[in-house]
Amino acid sequence: ATSWIKLKNVLTLLENLYIVIRGPQIVRLIHSLLILLLSIVISNLKMSTYIIIFSLLYYLNKITSIALEII
Repeated sequence: ATSWIKLKNVLTLLENLYIVIRGPQIVRLIHSLLILLLSIVISNLKMSTYIIIFSLLYYLNKITSIALEII
């Protein structure tokens, strides 16, 4: 069961990364938040882990949007 939860977390993170790369910014952000809340409910990882992951996703989102403006 534990390995399944870990796999689910990895899949969630990958899904978040995919959302950050595609779609309108506000939709990406809301979607990421929803997935994040869901994954917190699904697993019992420490809150700080999710804060770190989310801030990484947030900055990746910023970098992506800046890069898209340049292109």
